[in-house]
Amino acid sequence: MLSNCSVKMICSSISEDTGARLDTLQVRYWRPIHGEVMTHRVFSRNASSSRAIPQASIFAREEVYVPRFRKNKPGMQPGEFLSDDEQGIAETLWRELAKVTREYVAVLADPKGLNIHKQWVNRPTEWFSYIDVLISSTEWSNFDALRIHPDAQDEIRALAQEMKRVRDETVPRSLKHGEWHLPYITEEDIEAVERLVWKKALPDAIADVIWRLCSIKALDGHHFISTRNALLLAISAARCCRISYAKHDGARPEIQTDCELYARLAGADPKHASPLEHQARPMLVFGEDRFQGNFVGFAQFRKFIPNENL
Repeated sequence: MLSNCSVKMICSSISEDTGARLDTLQVRYWRPIHGEVMTHRVFSRNASSSRAIPQASIFAREEVYVPRFRKNKPGMQPGEFLSDDEQGIAETLWRELAKVTREYVAVLADPKGLNIHKQWVNRPTEWFSYIDVLISSTEWSNFDALRIHPDAQDEIRALAQEMKRVRDETVPRSLKHGEWHLPYITEEDIEAVERLVWKKALPDAIADVIWRLCSIKALDGHHFISTRNALLLAISAARCCRISYAKHDGARPEIQTDCELYARLAGADPKHASPLEHQARPMLVFGEDRFQGNFVGFAQFRKFIPNENL
């Protein structure tokens, strides 16, 4: 069976005290099975959006997803796989359908014509496209049990198997009190932030964002968070929003750019707080259950932000 999915470990952490483990994976899979991934409420997720990506960009970078087809039969489960000759015929028809769909979409989206917004014209192309998703969770057993199962659809079973393999092969980083799980943060980022803090050279726009974070008591436990950690949290959240270390144009992000994006997320009314769910620290004391969110054993960055649930 062709998997046609990819899985990359972005960050894996384990609490030195409790043994609770948190994994953040960047995954790519066939867009129509995204609804099945979304049913798992223990996951924190951010995904590439059909409303946000220009139609021309989708066509330029997206190959057509072609399933490994199986025969129809009554019920939810398909029958046997098509023969190689039948698969070839079905694949040709599938690609022709994708080509025709894209041709019509291009007419609908033409800036010199109807110029319809991407939130509509990108939808029909989802039948044939991939989606990039960032997933963080401390709990995987239910997902594994349901999706790594003969009754699961082929595409999501292959995805779940690959996600489990990547987790099993990863040795998580041990976190002490006050240390954070920070997706998309590299050693180079940490060094750059520490230089900036040491030089006391924060631009005004960054300083204002970081001051607000530093004023939130209990982020690091019983004391106010450090400027260093506040910066790293903001940068990580911005990159989780983009679902990438790089910006959408492939360029390396600057600290100020990331902080400005974080400020738009956390400063909106209501807040766009889902990218703040991927950063977390091990639970430190009793009475912190309200900070766990959908994690177990980790306090979630989002839960410390005032009015995050409005």
